[in-house]
Amino acid sequence: MVLFSYLLFPFLLFITLNIQKIQNKHYDFKYFNSAILALFGTVFLLIINFNKLNIEHFQFLKDYKFYIAQFLSVIYIIIQIKTRKYNEHNLNICYFANFLSIAIIPFISILLMYLFDFKNTIEIKYDNFYDVILLSISLFVLSFIFYLDKIKNKSINKINWLFSSFLVGAFSVVFSSKLMQEYEPTNYMIVATFLNLISFLIITSLKEINNIKKIKTLNKSLIKHKSNYFFMVLGYCVTLNINIIIISNIAAEHYSIVRNVGIILINYFYSYYYEKINIVNTKDSIVLFLIISVLIIFTT
Repeated sequence: MVLFSYLLFPFLLFITLNIQKIQNKHYDFKYFNSAILALFGTVFLLIINFNKLNIEHFQFLKDYKFYIAQFLSVIYIIIQIKTRKYNEHNLNICYFANFLSIAIIPFISILLMYLFDFKNTIEIKYDNFYDVILLSISLFVLSFIFYLDKIKNKSINKINWLFSSFLVGAFSVVFSSKLMQEYEPTNYMIVATFLNLISFLIITSLKEINNIKKIKTLNKSLIKHKSNYFFMVLGYCVTLNINIIIISNIAAEHYSIVRNVGIILINYFYSYYYEKINIVNTKDSIVLFLIISVLIIFTT
């Protein structure tokens, strides 16, 4: 099942990339779109798992850590959407920030285990702590080399959002993954997705559809781009189920590493072969190769 989980990653990442591109096209209603995804995601999970629902599997609702994880998740989604929009000309700028997340994820994992004493999670057994430190330093240096020229020529927009994204994202992904492994992952995902729905409905009502003019604009957008919305919703429902399978079988660190490396490669492939755009130069390609090599050496 572990091998099967890794084989699911290409499908997960390709669908995720397309969802993100559609979201960027409809940025004016970013929070409404997030609410729509959460709505259909919740309904989808309830339908396919209806016979498996058991009140005993919702014990996480009594755990305060679940609500901390949900708060981090909503904040991360908001920051991520804004960061991608600010840098939509080259999404790899956003995705490379995830390597900074990988650099601190081992420390975050150790910190969370120390603070909350998780019992049933899947953990990576490092040979020694010096390997963790060397891995983190290597990723920080390589990421710095990648970003140095982009900071100088100002090709990065809103760098504060970019670095907030990797920091909040690292805590959110590891924390949520450990909680899903600690409890029943399917029921956890159902409730988490439903709470995301509530959160984004509130934000939508305050920010995006708070007057008649905006509601009319939204209605026109839904009618005009109904196929985009259909594929976005369908893709999101599929990714929810894939995520449940993957997180149930591999360590949170490996999930983050494979996801972050994979989505950069998928985005490069998609841009080069479908959009006929070469989004990385020779230096970026070398840095990416070195990052992947470092990750293989230290995590396998």
